[in-house]
Amino acid sequence: MNIPIDNYRYPLVIIKEYLSKYLSFNHELQDNYKDIVAKLLCLLGINEKKKRKLQQRHLESKLRNLELIIINLITKTNLDINQQVFISYRAQSFTDSLCSYRQFIDIMNVLEMNGLIIRVKGKKQTNPFNNKIWIYYKASTLSITNKFINLCCCVGIHNLTYNNFIKVCLPKYFITARYASENTFGKKFKGKKASLKQLKKTPEFDRLNKEMESINIFLNKQKIINANFYGLVRNFNLFNEQYCFNFGGRMQAIGKENFQTLKRQERSKILINNIQTKEVDIKASHLTIFHALLGVQIKNEDPYYIKDMHRDIVKEWVNISLSNCKYCNRWPTLVKQRLLTKGHQLKKLSAKEAGKTILKNIPILQKLNASTSGWAFLQFVESDILLETIISLKELDITALPVHDSLIVQENHLDKAKKILSDTFLKKLGMRPILK
Repeated sequence: MNIPIDNYRYPLVIIKEYLSKYLSFNHELQDNYKDIVAKLLCLLGINEKKKRKLQQRHLESKLRNLELIIINLITKTNLDINQQVFISYRAQSFTDSLCSYRQFIDIMNVLEMNGLIIRVKGKKQTNPFNNKIWIYYKASTLSITNKFINLCCCVGIHNLTYNNFIKVCLPKYFITARYASENTFGKKFKGKKASLKQLKKTPEFDRLNKEMESINIFLNKQKIINANFYGLVRNFNLFNEQYCFNFGGRMQAIGKENFQTLKRQERSKILINNIQTKEVDIKASHLTIFHALLGVQIKNEDPYYIKDMHRDIVKEWVNISLSNCKYCNRWPTLVKQRLLTKGHQLKKLSAKEAGKTILKNIPILQKLNASTSGWAFLQFVESDILLETIISLKELDITALPVHDSLIVQENHLDKAKKILSDTFLKKLGMRPILK
């Protein structure tokens, strides 16, 4: 097997086949099994007799990092000595990690010296034009030994039962940002992730992060059934070198197969604290926000309704136009395929022709311009409304899971959630939305 490339701060991230085997620190012990870490510390022979407060703090840090390393080695290898995992031993790789770099190095050295793990070092060399700069080629490869498996057995963790001991832990930071996507040779590439170091220098970062942290801590305490909750991060978009938080900002669920990836029918089966849930969302969210920004109240129960034109076509045309700040004169390939799959005949109804009818029936779209539209701006306004609604509900001890322009709440709190969402929209934009 070829060892993957060490790609700056996020090794393996561009190689999907290795991503699942990268040693990330996103699992921890269940609360009722935390005492296991102290036993592991004793078994490894690491001195835990600390008297002073400063030393006690270091001990707690050592226990936390030992827990993260051992538990995530277990989850990635499935306690199989033939499974390999990969990790970069560079300090930059631990910038936004829950695991401390120095503690990681100390603990891994102890594990290696005791024959619990086998490490094949990665490769690097100095830049031939500047000997102070290192060029990294390969990440380190780790594999556990039978001695590691025996250590786990000593504290009651076996390959068939380890899932009972672990849970997904919340990330260290809850605010992320990406630069705009780029098109190269006709292919769209996702924008690079903004430096956390630079984001933390901005005055708003701490406030935004604390808001999301409090929401995550509250949601993490709830019992969510028929869906996975691994945490929420608020992802902003950057369009220049200025680090400002006023574009994008949707709350995105972490991990694969999270509750946001479920279809609406599957989301209806979600239980929160053993209570059936309902979903409340803003009808035609971006079109409603566009109306509100221009001070116009929507009167139609369905903002996308136009006589003799199917709602699907109206919705696609309006959303494309609002997102791009210009009228849709040609159906994008994926949109065209989606409409054809639904049985719509587009040969006699081009995007340009559809637009003429839509502009006559929704005349406010004639005022379309960059200052009141654009997907990133509209998403920010939408996410800000949902965030404030979730915080207000949390203060009433009501759980709300965000799914872009909607909220999943317990059935018995549906009316309360609708009222608070409507009130928040009114407070922010001066008008009430149509909810469903």
